Amino acid sequence: MLFLPAFTPPSTRKKHPVRSEVRAAQVALRVLQALGRGGQRILFVGHGLDNHQDLWKRLPQGVILWVRSAKNRVLFFLPEKGVRPNRKSGRPAPRPAQVWRERKGWRPVRMTVRGRRRHLPPKVVGPVLRRGVPDRPLFLIVVRGKARGGVRRGPLPFLVNAVWGEAGWTLPLPLETLLFWAWQRWEIEVAHREMKSVFGLGEKQPWPREGAMLGVQGVAWAYGVLVLVGCRAWGIRDGLRPPTRW
Repeated sequence: MLFLPAFTPPSTRKKHPVRSEVRAAQVALRVLQALGRGGQRILFVGHGLDNHQDLWKRLPQGVILWVRSAKNRVLFFLPEKGVRPNRKSGRPAPRPAQVWRERKGWRPVRMTVRGRRRHLPPKVVGPVLRRGVPDRPLFLIVVRGKARGGVRRGPLPFLVNAVWGEAGWTLPLPLETLLFWAWQRWEIEVAHREMKSVFGLGEKQPWPREGAMLGVQGVAWAYGVLVLVGCRAWGIRDGLRPPTRW
């Protein structure tokens, strides 16, 4: 687990420079690639990062960016051949909120997540371009909302960078794989809750300026070590089952 500081301009700091969460994410990607994974593809599952153009523009080679999208995200299709060669984008593409109101084009996907069979109805639109990033073809993937057992799940839009293949622009990974990891991202929220509620992340009151950062990183490190010990003791799938949904 890697926790990097992202101090805002008004904050008081000592050694670490001001940088946004996106810049910290870029640093984390470079650190991961430097650990001998330069030739391995990396799936970066983010949340609410699609509005940062710089992240799409400077995406390292071999990194797949799979992030939640805003429902009103402005997208364009690729420019048509033979029409104004210098044009960087084509006609407007439907926004995510428009896609999930459509009735046709949805495909059933079945997968097993945490031992349960899930049925998801996604729809793929693309390749498309987002405003400000004309050189990065993307795919818009919308998972349709559904109601079951009195619980209503709203539609979820995602964006992922496209890759060039023999058949043109395609998804970087199978659709089932992308949806599987989008669902598994909930484990990050579970980890945050465990670190805050059980390990006291954010409750420490260190007086030195450096302690405010090192206290958070120390708790995250201890949590990561215990998770690793649990995986080695019980395995990834055969660990202790939590008593609640969390």
